[in-house]
Amino acid sequence: MASVPHAFLLTTDFPPMRGGIAEYLHRLWDHVAAAVPATVVTTVSSGAIPWEHAYRLRVLPDLDALAGGQAVRSGRNISPAYRVFLMRCYGAEATLGYVRETGTGAVEAFIGVWNVLSHSWCRALAGAGVPYSLFAYDAELTERGMYASVDGWRDADVRGARAVYAVSTDTASRLAERFGAAVDVRVVSPGVDEPGDPAACAQRAGELARELELDGKLVLLTVARLDRAKGIDLVLESLGALARSVPGLRYVVVGDGDERGRLQDQSRALGIERLVTFTGPVDETSKLALYSLCDVYVMPSRLVPGRPWEGFGIALLEAAMFGKPAVGGRVGGTADAIDDEVTGLLVDTSDARGTHEALLRLIADEGLRARLGAAGRRRVRARALWPHVAGRFLQRAGLIASS
Repeated sequence: MASVPHAFLLTTDFPPMRGGIAEYLHRLWDHVAAAVPATVVTTVSSGAIPWEHAYRLRVLPDLDALAGGQAVRSGRNISPAYRVFLMRCYGAEATLGYVRETGTGAVEAFIGVWNVLSHSWCRALAGAGVPYSLFAYDAELTERGMYASVDGWRDADVRGARAVYAVSTDTASRLAERFGAAVDVRVVSPGVDEPGDPAACAQRAGELARELELDGKLVLLTVARLDRAKGIDLVLESLGALARSVPGLRYVVVGDGDERGRLQDQSRALGIERLVTFTGPVDETSKLALYSLCDVYVMPSRLVPGRPWEGFGIALLEAAMFGKPAVGGRVGGTADAIDDEVTGLLVDTSDARGTHEALLRLIADEGLRARLGAAGRRRVRARALWPHVAGRFLQRAGLIASS
């Protein structure tokens, strides 16, 4: 009888880091661990506050510590080249040690996100005869020149992978265009969980409605990294005219990032700062409470030269779980998260016109909002809950038998 494979996830992006990749990998591996033996090996320090998880967690030694502490004592970071050297010499070998701990059973390795540090894992695994696969989000495996002089490393690692798991059909099509039949591309989009404590969420929603003065208002919401690619400025540009149609309109922006100061300046310049609340990062209960409070979720993502495109947009699913219609940019993987005219509206984001027209349409039609939101909730519950997503991944990866 064949042994059950042990699933290793090797990643440089993982909790307690914030963001879609870290959350996607943590949630996926937590559900993988319910079906097969599973380990996460990460370069990210777990920090002082632990989180619940079902997988075995192994944190590699800090590269500065491997450098003998010289960088810490001098107050300088070690150079990128030396960091790669240390990863190749020590990090990869430590990872193989964790693999050997599992005994002689079958092992499947998955690289959580490719970068120059992850290349060391790919080479070490290939040298040890351990099959590996890669996850792909947006441009990191396809855009020529993104990694300059080490593009050859990346391409060799992709071609040497057993499979590449893309988070959207858009990413999958870009991989197929770039690598052709040489790469086995499989789509495994992110999932969401049912809200764990509805009572706590409802209580927090009441508190936030009072704190942010949202009672009786029509609320637009964005939960995102504050980056130009998210298109938040397009919503701000539309807001003044929209508010003239709906005097009680409010816009809540959750998250942080390099663009926050510029977006706040834009709000002041447009004279709409009283309509906009930038909350910064919030805890999980507050985030879910804001989804429940909003009337429309909006994230008009766009392509920005030199910046990642929208690989998927997990916040769009989170909003749908609460029965909220979404407005999203017609770019990247957003079309996998929004079924246009069924669960939300996809718009042209080359300027603010498309965003404005979609929001105006939803603001003016309560029945449309309810219909799209209800369809989104049904769609998420039918196919995008984490147990569904993990089950598809386990079958496509060959970690469990197909039913």
